Amino acid sequence: MIESIKKSLSKKYLVGLTFGLVGMSLAFLLLFQRMYQHELKQLGSQTSIQINKLLQASLENAMLKRDLPGLARIVQRLGEQPDILDVVIANPAGEVRFASDPSRLGKMLPGNGSPQCKICPDKDGLPTESTDFIHLDNGTEALRSINPVHNKQPCNQCHGPTAKHPVNGVLLIDYDAGSIRKRARNTTLMLMSSGAVIVLITVIGGLWFMRHVVVKPLANLSAATYAFSHGILSQRVAVNSKDEVGQLGHAFNDMAETIQSHVEKIQQNEAFLQQLIDAIPDGIRVIDSDFNVVLANRAYYELLKLDKDSTPTKCYEQSHGRDAPCPPTLIACPLHEIRHKGFVSHKSIQTMYDRNGDSISTEVYSAPLFYLHKGKKKWMIVESIRDLQKEIQLSHELKLSAIGQLAAGIAHEIHNPLGSIRLALHATLRSLSGDNCDKGQVREYLGLVDHEIDRCIDITARLLKLSASATDIPQPVRINKAIKETASLLQWEASQDGIDIELQLDPTDPRVIITDSEIRIVVLNMIQNALHAMPDGGTIQIRSEKSGSQVKIHFIDNGIGISAEDMPHIFDPFFSHRVIEEKGTGLGLTICKTIVERYDGHLHVESAPGKGAHFTMTLPDTDHEISEVAL
Repeated sequence: MIESIKKSLSKKYLVGLTFGLVGMSLAFLLLFQRMYQHELKQLGSQTSIQINKLLQASLENAMLKRDLPGLARIVQRLGEQPDILDVVIANPAGEVRFASDPSRLGKMLPGNGSPQCKICPDKDGLPTESTDFIHLDNGTEALRSINPVHNKQPCNQCHGPTAKHPVNGVLLIDYDAGSIRKRARNTTLMLMSSGAVIVLITVIGGLWFMRHVVVKPLANLSAATYAFSHGILSQRVAVNSKDEVGQLGHAFNDMAETIQSHVEKIQQNEAFLQQLIDAIPDGIRVIDSDFNVVLANRAYYELLKLDKDSTPTKCYEQSHGRDAPCPPTLIACPLHEIRHKGFVSHKSIQTMYDRNGDSISTEVYSAPLFYLHKGKKKWMIVESIRDLQKEIQLSHELKLSAIGQLAAGIAHEIHNPLGSIRLALHATLRSLSGDNCDKGQVREYLGLVDHEIDRCIDITARLLKLSASATDIPQPVRINKAIKETASLLQWEASQDGIDIELQLDPTDPRVIITDSEIRIVVLNMIQNALHAMPDGGTIQIRSEKSGSQVKIHFIDNGIGISAEDMPHIFDPFFSHRVIEEKGTGLGLTICKTIVERYDGHLHVESAPGKGAHFTMTLPDTDHEISEVAL
């Protein structure tokens, strides 16, 4: 019951109002009862005074006429009146001289100390007027009124002078207190009934008011708040008043509108962020400091064959199939490395495992991400996960594609030696079929064949170096040789377009740390990029030089140049803007930049429309680093 009251505003109001009204009613009745009793005393006193005056007048008249029996009859009749129990006239000594009850004649009134004695003298020893409730000997409650009968001039003949005998006697009247209290009780009950009716009407009216004006609107507001807190953001409250409750409803609606707007904006931003990272071809995942994966893209789930909706949240569970964080001594955990190495970016090669337990070789780039949460600085890490097997396969396919574009030039270079070999073999056959075989001439023809075969072998060797797999181990590579051999493969194609390839190579023959196939594919793509920018012919200059601790390779053409709006995008994947009709893949310069930066180098370009382009590739000088170590 108490719990029910605690949970209901209307019940609290009902209980509080009821107790308040009942308490006020009881206090009012108690005050009324006291006031009523006081009024009864006053009324009894006034009545006795009036009777006393009547009796006094009768007494004076009887005394003057010496008609004491007439006075006794007046007292007798007065005692017979309803609600009057007893009437007594006593002399100053307390002896009863007249009484409505004849048995009390001649007896003395109760003396001082008796509960029935209410005759209290004043400062001169004379009785005073008083009215009070007493209990008689038979247990009856009475309202006793006492009034002194004063001596006057006409009475001096019998009672002596007024100065000596100021009081002739005492008039004592006992009223029936039961009837008085009954009337008071009936009046009180009537007032209580009226008060109860008023309380009931007030409670019912107050309850109706509370239900319709306060409780019901608040209940609607509470229901709307509950629905809103459980995700129904469109929930609103119907407002039908302009009072404080109505203002509260309007405030709730405004708040809900604002929150819904912000939540929708957050959801849109989250959807945009998810779509943004889903567009990244590499796997992306965000990990908090407790190893929870809080965000990941589609490529990540596809790489590990994971179901986005039923995937463990811990990073070590998803990618390594472990029940606990990876031991830093066995696995290069990016979270551990970044936390303990000053929150700097980290790169590592890791073997991950998909849902089926198959291993995947990956290259993981990790970087810290800082943010504020409840006023405190927090951090996460962002991982970019690249499938090395796919990257190797793609790189190899792109190399083969580039080599395919060399087919015409390579066919021409091989065709010439093969033609020479065929002529030499025909001449050898004719010489051997004759009667006079000239062995020296045959030897000369076979030497020519051997030379031309060496040319074919050299061409195929250069192709093999260009198409070698990217899994080769990086080692010091002489860039002059790589430039010359790669440029020779494009010499015929360039001559067909009226383009000269000029080589200005550093005589110190500089070396850089890279795989032989990758430096060749970079040179190949750079030369092809220049060829595609020179539809009207021209010259391509390729220079190599040492510059301090760096080796620079310059690719300079006098083609159409690069516009200012295209300049920021030339290294973007799939961006192609050839002047020839044939459309490119848009990956050539991207591959070059990726390979160069992988070996701590960089690729820079300067160009303007109509003034050609100047690409500068910079890589660390291996010989300079060796000399620094030696020192």
